[in-house]
Amino acid sequence: MGRGKIEIKKIENSTNR
Repeated sequence: MGRGKIEIKKIENSTNR
């Protein structure tokens, strides 16, 4: 449940930079 959310958040953080 929280695994996909963490992966998406990490990817979003990497693209935000």
